[in-house]
Amino acid sequence: MMYKNSQQNKGYTLLFAVLVSALTLSVGISILNISKKEFLLASSARESTTAFYAADSGIECAVYYDNLGKFSITDNTFANGMTCSNSSVGTPTYTAGSPQIYTFDINRNDISCARIIIQKFAVGGPISTSIESRGYNVGETKSTNTCDKASPKKVERALYYTY
Repeated sequence: MMYKNSQQNKGYTLLFAVLVSALTLSVGISILNISKKEFLLASSARESTTAFYAADSGIECAVYYDNLGKFSITDNTFANGMTCSNSSVGTPTYTAGSPQIYTFDINRNDISCARIIIQKFAVGGPISTSIESRGYNVGETKSTNTCDKASPKKVERALYYTY
């Protein structure tokens, strides 16, 4: 009677199972890594968009009140304050000189904030206006009512408008 040596094929199934498991695990980790990067990219885009819209609403508010004549070279009083984006802005700070500078912050329900700087130039000709609006994806600091809130995820977007 002849006996075959069955010892040479032992362990092949275990080796094959380990290789398949390692390959499946590496594909799974790769997919997880890509998903994580996509999530961070989407979050970053959302925060950037929030900051951009805050800056845009700041520009729109400043242009609206400037068209009403509130940021005038001759009359710079705000009897009733300002309301922008359904929130009270209060009275902008005013700095006399050349240029005349108005500064105010808009808090959009603690979701975002915008700091607006309006400069009025009246030297040697018609009045020119420069508006800078910096939008942030975080709300205002409650104690100071300004856009100085510290956050490691704070994003800033700026818009400039001159006429």
